[in-house]
Amino acid sequence: ICPLIAWRRASLAKTFRSCMWPLIISIPAGVLIYLTSGDSRLWPPLAFTVLIFVGLTHLKEFIVGVRIRHQLTKESWLTALWRLVSKNRRRYGGYLVHLGVVLISLAIVGTMGYQSDITKTVHIGDTIEIEGYTLTYQGLREKPEGTNVVVYADMPVTKNGNLIGRVTPEKIFHAEWDQPSTEVSILGSFKEDLYVILSTWDKGGEEATFKVNVNPLMAWMWIGGHLLVLGTIFAVWPGRGSMLGPRLNQRA
Repeated sequence: ICPLIAWRRASLAKTFRSCMWPLIISIPAGVLIYLTSGDSRLWPPLAFTVLIFVGLTHLKEFIVGVRIRHQLTKESWLTALWRLVSKNRRRYGGYLVHLGVVLISLAIVGTMGYQSDITKTVHIGDTIEIEGYTLTYQGLREKPEGTNVVVYADMPVTKNGNLIGRVTPEKIFHAEWDQPSTEVSILGSFKEDLYVILSTWDKGGEEATFKVNVNPLMAWMWIGGHLLVLGTIFAVWPGRGSMLGPRLNQRA
């Protein structure tokens, strides 16, 4: 709420008016998430409601600032956006950092609230099904990698009957020590990530055990992390637009 509070001109009425549009959008969005998730728990949709509200309050600051600058200067929308943020880098860089934290939090809530997993032992030709994904086990393969030996499964993945990619979970056997290492295979999208782990198998590879996870919104963890770093650099980079402001600068 803090970005919406006018400096030295704050009142409950003004603050409520500033929060109105984010509230109007975020509350129905949270209700929609609850109704479509098929889950009776309240905390994930409540958390999403709060995060959507926070994200919209910050986006509103960009939209309002660009609109006012466009009206005053008659600049194009993109030019008004660039000059607005470049002349107030500390303020808008801080907003970008906040938005990065929101995206990271969205990924955490999505994964903790709606993660699905299954561990299954399959024979060649069998399938593993989870959250609309179908993975077909076609046996194990082996390949050299330097002094190491890699055992992997090449598994086509379909969703709702359409081929969307392949996963290749691996076990790497090192020449220097006895314990193999595990390489997770990931098939990702903005909506969710499919994690596949090769656990064990029999000697001929006729039978193998896999652990499969579906982690919603995980991609936004990395997007939010990059945005957080970029916002920090943008805010603290020296030069014009990095000062606190002319009035505070004169007082200092």
